[in-house]
Amino acid sequence: IHFPSRNTGPFGRHVLYAYEDASDSDCKVTARSTGGHMLFVNGAPVAWKSGRQPLVTLLSAELEYVQAMSACTEIIYVRGLLERCGVDQPCTVLYDDNQAAIEMSKKPCHRQRSKHIRRRFHFVRDCCLDGTVKLIHVRTDWNVADAFTKPLPEHSFRRLTRVLHNEQETTTTDDHGTTTNDDQTIDAPRI
Repeated sequence: IHFPSRNTGPFGRHVLYAYEDASDSDCKVTARSTGGHMLFVNGAPVAWKSGRQPLVTLLSAELEYVQAMSACTEIIYVRGLLERCGVDQPCTVLYDDNQAAIEMSKKPCHRQRSKHIRRRFHFVRDCCLDGTVKLIHVRTDWNVADAFTKPLPEHSFRRLTRVLHNEQETTTTDDHGTTTNDDQTIDAPRI
């Protein structure tokens, strides 16, 4: 595997990170949601998927959590490939734009909200607890997986396309000229 030396990605050379997103029950016939995820190494996309989710969800947090499970399985596969090539991986960051889904991944305290979710979807929590994956909040307008889940306005689609082609860094400021970052939210991840 060869990655250009000019681009190291936001976490250093050869480090895997990912984005995931899901739409809210966009199929009018089945009421199932469309989800998507994209994995990056050195700012370049290396794996992606978009498609209908396998079940109907009741809350937006659930549909994001189900999509996070799909992304986690892909992350584990790509981590394995990289490690077999001699590229050890730290905890993989998975960006998600839903705070409730992130909380569900951290602890089982959302019992009333998530008790009906099948055990296999709690695979996300297991990945977070063992340090394989860490879910981090990202603003919806900077979530590159958004392009996989619904039609976007032309300006948003063009911006995300440039990001996917590695033509533009996604570090800009908001309409007020400020960028707010804290340890749980990333506003404009550098890709």
